[in-house]
Amino acid sequence: MSRIYIVRHTDVDQAVHDDFKRPLTEKGEIEINRYVDYFKTINIHKIFSSNTIRTFSLAGSIAFDKDIPVYVSNRLNERIISKNWVKGLNFGEFVQHQWDDGDFHLYGGESLNDVRRRLQSLLNGIELDDSSNVLLVTHAATLTELIKIFGVTMSVDDYVNVGFGKVFMYDTNKNLFTKLEL
Repeated sequence: MSRIYIVRHTDVDQAVHDDFKRPLTEKGEIEINRYVDYFKTINIHKIFSSNTIRTFSLAGSIAFDKDIPVYVSNRLNERIISKNWVKGLNFGEFVQHQWDDGDFHLYGGESLNDVRRRLQSLLNGIELDDSSNVLLVTHAATLTELIKIFGVTMSVDDYVNVGFGKVFMYDTNKNLFTKLEL
């Protein structure tokens, strides 16, 4: 049986505006232990992470426990909202607009369709046999687009409420997608 597990990074310091350097909060660092414990009994063959501190902190902790490497891929990065920080952006309106129009993006940013294309490229390059399990550590919008790639219908409210502390699993043999709780 081949499974793809998808998790979002843990709680982050929203005061840091640099997307790549935004660290986890103390709570986020503590939450990592829950993920490490959860994956102890699951045979993971490969771990992929975006190239941000917050995802690599989680992926690296699980990989260390399993004594396997982390493959870093910018294709798992969060959607780029804009080339520059957009002060005063009404994030709720922005998200709704992107949800309604998959090609909508701000200057220098990515549309959700752009994100989906880069994720599909990543998935096409991951070699799975009938018994390999893969863990993808990523971000909210990226996670949502992965879920949609696997054929699950999601609303904008589902995206807004994706939260932390959830594990999503896609069984490639059964074509079955499941939301799990830590």
